[in-house]
Amino acid sequence: MKRTNRVAIVGLEDGPESCAGPGLRAALHASSLVAFACRAAESGAFRPGSGDAFELVGEPWRDAAEFERKLLDAVAGHRVSVVVPGSARVAAALAPLRPKLARAGAELLAASGASMATLAPSRLASTCRRARIHSIEGATIPPVATVETMLAALAWPVTLFGGMGLRRRAFDALEALRQTRALRELGADAVTMSSPNARSLQETCVVIGPRGALVAACSLRVLEDDPRLRPWLGVTIDDERLVESACKLAKATKLTGPLTVTFVASEHGPLALDAQAAFPVWIEACLREGPNLPELAVAAWLGKKLPRPRHVAAGTLFSQTAHDIVVDPNSAAALALLR
Repeated sequence: MKRTNRVAIVGLEDGPESCAGPGLRAALHASSLVAFACRAAESGAFRPGSGDAFELVGEPWRDAAEFERKLLDAVAGHRVSVVVPGSARVAAALAPLRPKLARAGAELLAASGASMATLAPSRLASTCRRARIHSIEGATIPPVATVETMLAALAWPVTLFGGMGLRRRAFDALEALRQTRALRELGADAVTMSSPNARSLQETCVVIGPRGALVAACSLRVLEDDPRLRPWLGVTIDDERLVESACKLAKATKLTGPLTVTFVASEHGPLALDAQAAFPVWIEACLREGPNLPELAVAAWLGKKLPRPRHVAAGTLFSQTAHDIVVDPNSAAALALLR
């Protein structure tokens, strides 16, 4: 099959469940984009930026067989060359489909399932030790947890980590128990609990090329976030230690593609708190001055010549806001969702 520059973004959650998908649509050229929504209610599907190409492929965690069939048909039908997951959860669902996507003519811009597994909350601390970076090790919550289990927390509020970008903040033991159950219903195999200082959070996104080299990086100091630890207000920063730590983690796990690491700033340097093999929800922060991380990542997967690795400059303020969208009922997204 002749190779194209067609790119498909899978996963367009916006609003309360927002992921990087809508931001990726803003970062990539509309003329070469296809938007694949997992749910009809993904409001990111209605954001401007995907031209006329849109497909509803279903939810992999509800019906994996149907998702696989619809996705592969859509990839072949639109002659997609690169598939970009809109979230870490979608990336985990797509990882086993890499060989089938390749046979359909598309490369998956994401880490392998084996690399993702090393970033699971229950394994992250040992992975960080192997990478020779410092981390905060959370307490693993037993499969059968009670309110008494949660009362063992050292300080409140606590943060619960379920992997694949699934996170929750809880302010008392009952809420922590309820949120733990919610994370497990979303597919978290193990949940850990820790009490980081919410005012000291930083995040770094690095893009690692197919051959293991750094393509570009962007770091953000979190000014405000939501109960799911998704930054809604932040400012880009220039801290080589964050990028160096993220690159060490990627090297130790043989990870390629995007990697977003959440750190806690301390007097001893950054401490890794969580990691996910996906672009962050704040990815649009790299668009003001560049480099454009998603665009460079796609170029790397298409085998194009890349410039020298660069970091996004400090000082760009990112703010995630909500706004109403009036949708043309004759648009591709509306027709796909209503049929």
